[in-house]
Amino acid sequence: MAKPKIGYQNILESASAITVTSEESSSYAKENAYDWNTYDSWRAGAAGTVYYTIDYGSAIACDYWAMAAHDLSDNNGTVQLQYSSDNFVSDTNDIGDLIAPDSNSPKFHSFTSVSARYWRFEITSTGAASYISQISLGTALTLARAVGAGFGIPNDAHDDEIMNAITEGGNFKGRSVYRRAISSELKLTIQGMTFIRGDWRTFVEHAKLKPFFFAWNPDYDESVYIWMEGNPDKPVIDGNHKTLSTGFRFKGLS
Repeated sequence: MAKPKIGYQNILESASAITVTSEESSSYAKENAYDWNTYDSWRAGAAGTVYYTIDYGSAIACDYWAMAAHDLSDNNGTVQLQYSSDNFVSDTNDIGDLIAPDSNSPKFHSFTSVSARYWRFEITSTGAASYISQISLGTALTLARAVGAGFGIPNDAHDDEIMNAITEGGNFKGRSVYRRAISSELKLTIQGMTFIRGDWRTFVEHAKLKPFFFAWNPDYDESVYIWMEGNPDKPVIDGNHKTLSTGFRFKGLS
């Protein structure tokens, strides 16, 4: 199993970035696509092919992109990440394969690091314009090792509220299911002290305020969009006195 990745760095929300869309629906502004909220969204002004372009001002390295709370599958939508050296005038380069989501679940895609100033998402939809509530592009945080035994698969960890309906005579009448956020816990063991005191601390500062993407099994497109519940566990010294263990509880979308 591949090492898990966390996607929290997002160049779209940087003060250095200028975002432009070729189409935009009223009340569904492009800024909604990178505010980490899923109650609002960016929506194209019409079906067909649209572009969401980022000019970072100078070259920046990226190795992942992800999206959550979208309806691309409903509209036979596709996404292609591209980069350019001249704002797509004569130089356009695709990264990875064209993505055609088979569901509206969160998507996380890693790629070999590329450094560029101009980036864009080529988004197509048929029938109706699609919306995206969160789209991220940046450098992912790679954990030291794969998730261990006992890890509760978050994609199947729905904390639903189920209510049974019973007649006065005690007969079963039906059930109502109220969908809740997924809920699980991640335990990180045998982590290097340099990692915990560096990259991990930077991530935790983000997670105190905002959600993030978690690709717990990148090889099989197993990813979720989650937010930390409370504080992360305090790092503790492992038995070898050379590494640390920590973890956190989370809720989110699958």
